[in-house]
Order: sequence, then structure tokens, then C-alpha cells
Amino acid sequence: MRTHFEQIAVEEVRALIALMDDGPTLEQIEVVPCPTCGAKPGEKCKLINGESRMDPHHNRRRTAEDLLSS
Repeated sequence: MRTHFEQIAVEEVRALIALMDDGPTLEQIEVVPCPTCGAKPGEKCKLINGESRMDPHHNRRRTAEDLLSS
């Protein structure tokens, strides 16, 4: 049986591990087309003005996560 403090430590470690799990890599995300901006596989997501985004759109990341988990 864990003490109260040991249980808190275990929960904190689990929370840290969850934060460290960044999900799919950029290369894995860019394999799928972006449903938001229409970027094709291998292309970066685009802003409204046509310039490349720094990060992929949320929907594209979720799509890649779903494909990897299935």
C-alpha cells in the first residue's frame, strides 16, 4: 500500500510522461493531407495568405494520430 505522498509522486510522474508524449512527428503528420488548408502529403500547411505555417493544423495532427493508433 502506498502512502499518500507516494501516490501523489506516482500521479505526478504519470502526468509528466503524458506531457512528454508529443504525439506523431512532423514527418508522420505530413504524410496525410491537411483537411483545413488542403496541403498535399509532403507539403507544409499554409496560412490564409498562402505562406507556410510554422506548425501543422490541429485537424491534420489529429488525422495523423488517428491513423497511427489504428
